[in-house]
Amino acid sequence: MEKSESSDDRTAESAPGSTEVQSDSAQAQPELARIQELEDDRTRLLGKLARAQADLSNLKRRTDQETGEVRKFANQIFAADLLRVIDSLDRALGAVPPSLTGFTWIDGILITRAQMNAVLKSQGIEPINAVGEKFDPSCHEAVSSGDSPPVGQDAVVLEEYQRGYMIHDRVLRPTLVRAGSAETPEGPGVRAGGDGGESPVEAD
Repeated sequence: MEKSESSDDRTAESAPGSTEVQSDSAQAQPELARIQELEDDRTRLLGKLARAQADLSNLKRRTDQETGEVRKFANQIFAADLLRVIDSLDRALGAVPPSLTGFTWIDGILITRAQMNAVLKSQGIEPINAVGEKFDPSCHEAVSSGDSPPVGQDAVVLEEYQRGYMIHDRVLRPTLVRAGSAETPEGPGVRAGGDGGESPVEAD
């Protein structure tokens, strides 16, 4: 009987401790849930921060590209106006008779023309190849086909009326040309004394 009573006493003594553990566990549940909630919020905010940083980086890159494009083509209007002056100078050189070649003042004009070419090149402006090249509607504008067949996929530039120019990778001004079959009897050539055409005095 004494042993039974001793066992009952131990059971009675251990019961309060078990209750306390269960109580602590129940109290910890809300805290653990709150910790998990904070971890989820942290993960979500870090994701938002990463996306915001990526958006900012993309915006900076696009802004830099747009700024570069603006700087690259800022002188486009001025260049188009300058080309009209060059056209007039080329027409004047085209009207110079061969008997005057070699005169100092003619050489001075040619030097000025060469300097203009250098200025254009320094700004990324280059003439478009035309005569003898395959007709390209992106940089050639056919203003006449003469007796040649209509301009088609196999057409070539037969004659240049006004020289065209590229500014970097864009067409600043298309070349005005006569296009047609390469087998045209006249053959390809440049209109002497025409707008932007080759002059009898070499200007380059």
